[in-house]
Amino acid sequence: MQFIILLFHVVVAVGLIALILLQQGKGADMGAAFGSGGSGTLFGSRGPASFLMKLTGGLMAAFFITSLTLGYLSARSASQENQLSAPPVQQNNNFIPPVNNGPSNSGQGQ
Repeated sequence: MQFIILLFHVVVAVGLIALILLQQGKGADMGAAFGSGGSGTLFGSRGPASFLMKLTGGLMAAFFITSLTLGYLSARSASQENQLSAPPVQQNNNFIPPVNNGPSNSGQGQ
C-alpha cells in the first residue's frame, strides 16, 4: 500500500510541476501564448486562470495529503520494526550475585 501511495505521490508531484510551468505570468495574454487567437477562448469565457488555479489547488491538496500519509505510514512501520527487533527485557528480581571468597586450593598440589 505504501508503494502505491508513493507512486501516486510522484505522479502528482510531476503533474504539479508541469502545471505550474504551463501557467503564465499576470501580464501575459492568451494571444501571445497560443497564436493570434482571441483572449480566453481556449479554456472558456473566464479564461485559463480559474481552470488552472483550481487544478493546481487540487494537485497541491493531493500532494499534501499523500505527503502526510507517507510520513504516517513510515513512522508506524519504523516503530513496528523497532518493537520486533528489540529483544524482550526480562526482569529477574531473585538474582543474587556470586560471592568471591578468594582463590581456592582444591585440586592443586595434592
